[in-house]
Amino acid sequence: MKKNIIPPGKILLLVSLGSFLFSTLYVHSQESMKDILQKQKDKNNKELTDLKEKLNQLQQEVKDKNYSFKVAMTEAMKYEISQLASTKAPRSIDYGKVNKEAEKRLKMEGKRKKQKKKVKFTSDEIEEMEEIIFSDDDPLPDEYADMQDYSEDDSYQQIEDQGYIEPPPPPKKNESKCNVDLKVWDWRAEGKVTPVRQQGSCGSCWAFTATAAFESSYLIQNNKTIDVSEQHLVNCSRAGSCADGGWPGNAFEFMLMKSTTSSGSKSGVDESAEPYKGKDLQCKPYKTTSYQTVAWGYVANGNRTPTVKEVKQALCKYGPLASAVYVTPHFQAYAGGVFNEKVKTSSPNDVNHAITIVGWDDKLNSYLIKNSWSDKWGIKGYMWIDYKSANIGYGTMWVVARSEK
Repeated sequence: MKKNIIPPGKILLLVSLGSFLFSTLYVHSQESMKDILQKQKDKNNKELTDLKEKLNQLQQEVKDKNYSFKVAMTEAMKYEISQLASTKAPRSIDYGKVNKEAEKRLKMEGKRKKQKKKVKFTSDEIEEMEEIIFSDDDPLPDEYADMQDYSEDDSYQQIEDQGYIEPPPPPKKNESKCNVDLKVWDWRAEGKVTPVRQQGSCGSCWAFTATAAFESSYLIQNNKTIDVSEQHLVNCSRAGSCADGGWPGNAFEFMLMKSTTSSGSKSGVDESAEPYKGKDLQCKPYKTTSYQTVAWGYVANGNRTPTVKEVKQALCKYGPLASAVYVTPHFQAYAGGVFNEKVKTSSPNDVNHAITIVGWDDKLNSYLIKNSWSDKWGIKGYMWIDYKSANIGYGTMWVVARSEK
């Protein structure tokens, strides 16, 4: 049988053709990759240019209006405000009912601690203590976005103007035990505030505020530092989502003990058990922990913002508080001083962002708030905000964590 032999000339031609095709595809591939990288670079440059232009405008406004704070390129500026600030207050809140139930729970818990043994309840009392918990059925919608990190850009420095006020450094120790007559109070000096977190582009500020207040209460109750999973609240609490926002009170309600004698089936979990992903995910089965609330309530009864004195009293009695504020581009670019922007809103109840109040300073006429936009925003993640700025204080809530004693 005759074998088909390819002439050497054809072999050379095929090899040359193959090499040509390979080199052509490689070149096109390289050009395509270069195009992609160049387009991304152009996009990033445009975004940075736009941010710098925006920052210029904000800095000029701060100067013109003689505000007492600075603005600069912050970690938060790479996101849209709608991504960062997604807190939504319930349309109607029965403050009296919530606080009455909270008061009853606190009395029962106080009695249990005082007697140092479990309190006996009748079946009727236990039934009264039971709470409605959200179900964990359909998954929430998925929405997550990100951009280049511009927080390290130092081409624009903070502008100091005549109105700027330099806040004092964190106190190493408070003057005395917390009371409303003190001019200054800072829960950080007591070691009862956990580290600043980063929510990213997920509108989960409500979950971060709930965990921040709860973690501080847990520290106060148990002298133990914990890191509660915000992702777990986003996934399972039905208190809110990344896409649609939420309310810290609903997260506290999810974590509420069924009664002071029965822990119930809902709780927070540790960050290691449900790491933060910054997007809406389906709730997965979990083991109940001691990360539960004994009680929670509002600082002021009725649909109003509490007075400074009422907030101080609650801070001293319960520890750091969950609260709400109205966020603007100036707030987003805050980099120091006392935030005193005069925000025009439709009503004192107009808020869009959840934060945690951890202290006050009467000399600055301000609350100290902890945010969830990383320690590259503000004063290492904190802000001094004037008592009358940005509707600060609306919906302020306290929480008491379950005691392990």
